Amino acid sequence: MSRSVLVVDFDLDALGELASALRTRGLDVSVATDPERAVERARRLRPDVLVLTEQVATESDLIARFAADRGLRRLPGFVLVAAYSERFPEPFTPPADHTAEAKRLAAMAPLNSLPPGEPPNPLGEDWSAPDALVADHSRSAPSVDLTANPISSSVHYGSSSSGPSSAPPVSSSAHSASGPSSAPPVSSPVSAPQSGVSSAPPSGPSAAFVPLLLGDVDLIARRVMALPKQRARDVKAESGDFRGDLDQVSVMDLLQLLGMNQRTGALILTTRSGIGEVRLQSGEIVDAVYRQLEGEKALYRLFGEREGSFTFTSGYASALRRVQVPTHTLLMEGMRRVDEVRVARDALPSSDALLLLCPAGERAPEIERVVSDALASPRTVDELLDELPQGDLEVLLALRSMLSQGLVRLIPKGAVQAVLAEPEQQSVLAAMVARLARPGFAGNPRILFAATPARLAGFGHATRRIADAVPPQEPTPAAPVPHLLASLRIGEQELDVVALPTLEAYAPLWSLSLPGSAAVVRLDEHDCPALEEACAVTEVPLLEAYALLGDVDEADPVQVAALLRASVEQVAGQGP
Repeated sequence: MSRSVLVVDFDLDALGELASALRTRGLDVSVATDPERAVERARRLRPDVLVLTEQVATESDLIARFAADRGLRRLPGFVLVAAYSERFPEPFTPPADHTAEAKRLAAMAPLNSLPPGEPPNPLGEDWSAPDALVADHSRSAPSVDLTANPISSSVHYGSSSSGPSSAPPVSSSAHSASGPSSAPPVSSPVSAPQSGVSSAPPSGPSAAFVPLLLGDVDLIARRVMALPKQRARDVKAESGDFRGDLDQVSVMDLLQLLGMNQRTGALILTTRSGIGEVRLQSGEIVDAVYRQLEGEKALYRLFGEREGSFTFTSGYASALRRVQVPTHTLLMEGMRRVDEVRVARDALPSSDALLLLCPAGERAPEIERVVSDALASPRTVDELLDELPQGDLEVLLALRSMLSQGLVRLIPKGAVQAVLAEPEQQSVLAAMVARLARPGFAGNPRILFAATPARLAGFGHATRRIADAVPPQEPTPAAPVPHLLASLRIGEQELDVVALPTLEAYAPLWSLSLPGSAAVVRLDEHDCPALEEACAVTEVPLLEAYALLGDVDEADPVQVAALLRASVEQVAGQGP
């Protein structure tokens, strides 16, 4: 949701450094070094805001050119000053409970808002603050150390080696009550005067610009980001109902305009993913819903939607208030979240599902434990984000951490479920399973699969995603001991699939599961003498997964189903 800004400065080096500093703060920056190029690029690029230096404002006719252009005269602008002065007084910011119109004018002054010769008023002539709130411009402007400019120590808008300027310095007489300002006057001339450019500073239109200290790049970026986008300003949100498309104006810009005009009603948004609704009261967001999401999570999800349509219907606000955070805070936080969620989401293939390999430990962050519990059954990223009440950004960051730790892995979405056998093969496979029963042992025939605990976790999830798999009623034991993964219903027969963790410290417990088993299938390729000895003593066949099927991805239910079929066929005497 970046804003596009056109920066104009005669000094090419300083211009480049300022543009770079603004780009690092998320702005889309284009530049110009003279009025002709500035007008041409503004017409072509349609920026959201114009930023020019005090030298450009006072020593060229750029502001007059923009004011005379029908398509550019409403473009908001900021002028970067070395220090606030009579010509560019410190802008007064009204308190949060004042009128939306005052807020709008304080943040966005159009180029033609003041006729020539009128005194500057950043709030506009239609609004005046109470006496107790009037800005005190009699205090001294703060001293500005240009060498400490966060853009670069080499950026000095107040001096030049080309000689003194014919333009008068910025007067500081307004601050005489506390002493003159120590900020240096603007004295950098244009090396080659532009044709038709008056050397006299314009008296009126330049005052309509909101001044900002040139050294405070963070403030410049914040003020620019607070403006609605260019196309959003065409939406007539002052009164009445209206509708439009999200490809023309974003959700955040709509809410910003509705807030500025203190509207009450419902903003209904229709997207490809579903329908959402944002309720406002006097410009403040009080509730939001989007599909099954509610509150702030629904609002932040709507911020990321860029395709669809919207309709605003004025009326009564919702009696239910699930959003308590001020709207301006939500909008600023939303800008950050939308960009970060998009980056984090793009790093995860949307076509893949998430598989939990190992539950998060007790000392893991709470969000990781929540994600771990939700992934007891495999889910896609979208399913997980919709299911959890936590914010999308927090869930995605937790997933990234768990993926890096090896606690979670991605599997093909198409492998979320598989079948053990086609319907016409069910009876044949059921007959083979019946032959696996060992004489003298009760219960279902069972096959054990031996591997490390981590591999068995993925194998268990894949087994339970086979059609007609019945998970055990008991939870997975914390200790690495033999345990049931699932029971597979095959016709009138059932086959138990049992995990055998290959930790030799627990080898004495293997005797609890090996007797009566149809076979042990080893997933790991490395030797385990203790397992080989235990199988020999109990006379249980030991099969190798690689010999049966080659390399097997234990997290893929399709491959696990094929391995189970091959194991049954081998033990029943039907395999190769």
